[in-house]
Parts: sequence; C-alpha cells; structure tokens
Amino acid sequence: MFRNPHTLSILRELIGVIQEQKRYITDTLSLEKFEYLFRPNEGTECKGAFTPSPKNMTAYAFSRYLNKLAERHKNICDAFGKL
Repeated sequence: MFRNPHTLSILRELIGVIQEQKRYITDTLSLEKFEYLFRPNEGTECKGAFTPSPKNMTAYAFSRYLNKLAERHKNICDAFGKL
C-alpha cells in the first residue's frame, strides 16, 4: 500500500499541543492568519530567550531546531530509528 510521505498519523495529545502553539502565535504576534506553525526567533539565541517573529522560518533553522529537540528527547526519530 502506498502512503503519501507528507501524511502522518498523530496522537490526540499532539493535536492539543499544535492548537496551543497556534494560539500562542496568534496571541503573541497578533496574527489572525498565519501560514506556518513555527516562527523564527526575533532576538538572539540566548538560552530561554525566544521572541517569535512574524516572518517565516528558514528550512535550515527549522531542521536545526528539530534536531536539537530530537537530541534532547531521545525518542524522536524517523521510520528507520535514526535522528
């Protein structure tokens, strides 16, 4: 059976997290409509200091953040068990 590689099954728990992120972006940036769930950091990369920016995150930055998240939480990997 062929599966679309862009279609993922997710847990209900994750749906809640995604909705919370949407609310955060909407409230923090005062944006009613936005295309992307994750936004780049407006400020410097100081630990704990994150100010979302209304511009789009680059693919490089997005993959870097995902890799950091996967390293921190060792249970995040692809279908082959790799980071």
